[in-house]
Amino acid sequence: MKRIIFITALLLVLLVSTATATTITVPASEVRTYNEVTVSTSSCTNGLSGYNLTFSVANVSLAEITEVSFPSWAIISTCGSLPASSVTCTAADLNGEVQAGDAAQLATVRVHSLARGDTTLGVVANSFDDDVGGAIAPTVANGTLSSLTSARYMAAATFTPVSTQAYYDIWTAMGGNSSPETEAESMINWTAFLGATLEPYTLLIGQLAFVIIFAIPFVLMWLMQMDMTPAAVAGIIIGGFMLGFLPEEYSLLAGILVVLAALAIVYSLMKERM
Repeated sequence: MKRIIFITALLLVLLVSTATATTITVPASEVRTYNEVTVSTSSCTNGLSGYNLTFSVANVSLAEITEVSFPSWAIISTCGSLPASSVTCTAADLNGEVQAGDAAQLATVRVHSLARGDTTLGVVANSFDDDVGGAIAPTVANGTLSSLTSARYMAAATFTPVSTQAYYDIWTAMGGNSSPETEAESMINWTAFLGATLEPYTLLIGQLAFVIIFAIPFVLMWLMQMDMTPAAVAGIIIGGFMLGFLPEEYSLLAGILVVLAALAIVYSLMKERM
């Protein structure tokens, strides 16, 4: 009788020691922006019916948990609010997919890097139960988490995005999304197209952009000839053309060109007489 009791007690000790040999492993990982870390367990002596685990990042300033996904055997699963530095999750194997002796994936933890440095992604087993109603006391091997996000500071100022008005104006000048009903409607509106191509500059510095753009060829002519008369004559011709054919929004520019050209000619004549 004593021998039977001794053998039974020995078997119970061996069973308990075998059950406690289960290890939950968090692999070491590197994360630059986001990375997924798969947490798994070694051989479960009597299978696995479910768990309640808390995943946490030791240094909350370096990284955070943004999502936890579960393996297919976890028919029922719950997870706390995310993103967070620590979250508690539960999972249950209702179909008995994790059999006795099986190793199993427990969860995949998605981590977001916040700053550069090394920390730990850890697990606390609040409960870990086998298929025969016993509680497993697993050994936990936490993993080193290397956060490799750049240490540059984020800009605090609000930046105004570049306007896309010029793009839409060019698109509209070419017909846009409308279906032309007549031959005239199928033609490109060259006046609107010209204005739209210059619009990126006028959005930056206003109407002064027209003066600068149209003055460039005349300045180049004067630099090459060292005489303002050819540039002035060209300015009068182009300005007169603009006054006669182009829309009213260009009349001011055309008038400026004509006036400047006239002044240049007068200056050239006076310079020759002096």
